Amino acid sequence: MLVVTTAVTACTPSRIAAFPPCGRPDSDTPPKLDPVRKRRACRPVLCDTATVNSELASTTDDTEALTALNRRFIEAFRQGSWELLEPILSPDFSYLDGHTGEVWTHERYVEDLRAHPSSALAIDQVVVHIDGDTAVVSARTSREGGRHGRYVDTYARRESGWLCVHACVWPLPS
Repeated sequence: MLVVTTAVTACTPSRIAAFPPCGRPDSDTPPKLDPVRKRRACRPVLCDTATVNSELASTTDDTEALTALNRRFIEAFRQGSWELLEPILSPDFSYLDGHTGEVWTHERYVEDLRAHPSSALAIDQVVVHIDGDTAVVSARTSREGGRHGRYVDTYARRESGWLCVHACVWPLPS
């Protein structure tokens, strides 16, 4: 099952209706805090349809691109292929081992990838969340022997497209 969620960015100030999105336009009273989210309770921002449709189309394209990058990332781990993985990683990519809490060196990450291909690696519960030029892709993994884990990969939009800048993987309890 593939679940994809996205966050559409807010409209530009020139597209926002005359009233501010938070607080009351007819009062100097500060906006109330949402007790659950601990931030200002806002009403929806009003935008013209063309802007919303444009942002939704862009988000859909980005979701498709990030989903494809995620599939490539997983395939690189199935094959133990640094050559397949390297083009989608930022030069400043970092990896956090969620089991030990260690940040791995580049050399250790490449060595581990090549030394431990996981041809039976499977994923489910995939979620893609986009916020502007940053995105997070997460999923649950399944490996041989009934072992499960979870990962979170953080991507940044660059001139060349989306690149993974950080990854964290941790085991789930049996």
